[in-house]
Amino acid sequence: MSLEKPEEQDERKRQFYTDVAARLPYLRGAHDTDLIYSKNDVVYSGGASYYALAKNTNDAPPSSNWQVFAAQGNQGNQGFQGNQGNQGYQGFQGNQGSQGNQGFQGNQGFQGNQGNQGFQGVAGTPGASGGVTGTFDKDLNQTITFADGLAQEIT
Repeated sequence: MSLEKPEEQDERKRQFYTDVAARLPYLRGAHDTDLIYSKNDVVYSGGASYYALAKNTNDAPPSSNWQVFAAQGNQGNQGFQGNQGNQGYQGFQGNQGSQGNQGFQGNQGFQGNQGNQGFQGVAGTPGASGGVTGTFDKDLNQTITFADGLAQEIT
């Protein structure tokens, strides 16, 4: 049984966890030459991950400051084709486009059929009365003169 004081036990625990934490890898993400890296930092670069062996700056892996932590594997086989997905939603109606140019004039069409006979027109106004002068005897050859000045011989 230990006769250590509680303060001494707490200090030993803190030191233990500090020593363990100092040895654990610390994941830092993609390597960046502008950052300062400490021993035990882990970065990935070029498909592999690297473990820092010492504090370094502006020293991209692979180099003497870095050890391969996990190498990039070979490309795997192509997977099986998946099932066809569900049909997507219908999109919104687009804006109406601008009016197009006028088209070319078409060819003249064929002549149509003759139409039906039209309605009889309205009777016209009576004409001026014509005047006939002279006398007429059917047994005599005579001349009749009409109002328009024309003369007609009657036999």
